[in-house]
Amino acid sequence: LEVNMLQKQLQEVADSFGGDISTPVEQHPRYKKALAELNTANNNLSHVNEYAPSSGSITKVLQTGEYVQNGTTAMLLVSDSNLYVEANFTEKELARIRDNQLAEISVDYAPGVTWHGKVSSISPATGAEYAVIPAENATGNWVKVTQRVPVRIRLQTDSDKPQLRAGLSATIKINTQADTESAS
Repeated sequence: LEVNMLQKQLQEVADSFGGDISTPVEQHPRYKKALAELNTANNNLSHVNEYAPSSGSITKVLQTGEYVQNGTTAMLLVSDSNLYVEANFTEKELARIRDNQLAEISVDYAPGVTWHGKVSSISPATGAEYAVIPAENATGNWVKVTQRVPVRIRLQTDSDKPQLRAGLSATIKINTQADTESAS
C-alpha cells in the first residue's frame, strides 16, 4: 500500500516535469521552455545599443557583483563638449564683468598652460541663495558678509592641451579692459 502511494507520488512528480522521470533533463518540456526563454533574452540583449547624448568619459562605473535598484545611477558621463568653468566672483569684482568678455583659465595640475574662454552667463543670485543650509543671519547681526556670484565661462576647445577634469580648482583672469574701452 505504501509502495503504491510512493509510486503514485513519483508519477505525479514526473508528470509535473512533463513526462517520464527517466528522460534526461535536457528533454523535459519545462527545461526546453526555460532554455528557449534564456536564448530569446540573450538574443534581445545582443541587439541593444545604448548611446550617450554626447562624447566624453565614463566615471563612477559599477563593479561586477554590485547590486543596484531601479532608478539607481549606474555611471556618470563627463561630457568633453561644451566645457565650462564656474567661477565665484565677489560683488565688487562682478561690477565689471559682462557676457562675452574674454577669459584666461589656468589650473595647478598643468603649470604654464592657459585655456581660453568667454563669459557665457552670470547667475541672477549669489551662491548663498542656492545653498542647502542658508547663512545664519539673525536679527541684530550687522556684519556685512561679502557675497559671491557664480559666473560661467564657456571654454574654447583645444585638443593640443591636457584634458581638464571636473572639480579642479582654477585661476581665472577676465579681460574687463576691452569692455570699458569700448564703452568710453
